[in-house]
Amino acid sequence: MKKKSKIEKYTDQEALDYHNSVFVCEELKKHDAALAMEISAHFFAPGLTDFIFDDPIIFTLKLAEYIHKTGSKLSQLSSDIPSYPYEEMKFTCPDALKFKVNEYLTDFFSSKGYKVETIDGVKIWLDGGWVLLRPSNTQPVMRMFVEAMDKPGLEKIKSEFRSYFDDAVRAIS
Repeated sequence: MKKKSKIEKYTDQEALDYHNSVFVCEELKKHDAALAMEISAHFFAPGLTDFIFDDPIIFTLKLAEYIHKTGSKLSQLSSDIPSYPYEEMKFTCPDALKFKVNEYLTDFFSSKGYKVETIDGVKIWLDGGWVLLRPSNTQPVMRMFVEAMDKPGLEKIKSEFRSYFDDAVRAIS
């Protein structure tokens, strides 16, 4: 889901969901954003150099600067950020299969007409949310990240896409 509704109040940029600090930094530069954060508690802000990196101190100082300049309250800013049900899961998948499963799922969902991104695994955009399936680079697992507009939608997406994952493993094995 692109989180536009409240974020556009503060900027003309949209928020994108990425699960890798390299991609977050690239998007921050591309959109000339003042701040960015990753769900795994990594905080980014352009700092004292052209090199952008995860720095919670600079992020905090930039946020304090924004609050000071605008007269905003932190409680107001945080209440304006939309919140949607989100969950992360991991499924055992042998190292020999996980990248093949990723490729299989990419081809499968692309052929079905879904909007698919392959920046960091295979991300499928749905009417009521999104799902990202990505192979771990360090463990014999696939991770699944799901976000939906509401809890019932989250549960439906989780169940449906776990089945797609299982089907892909069976098809490749």
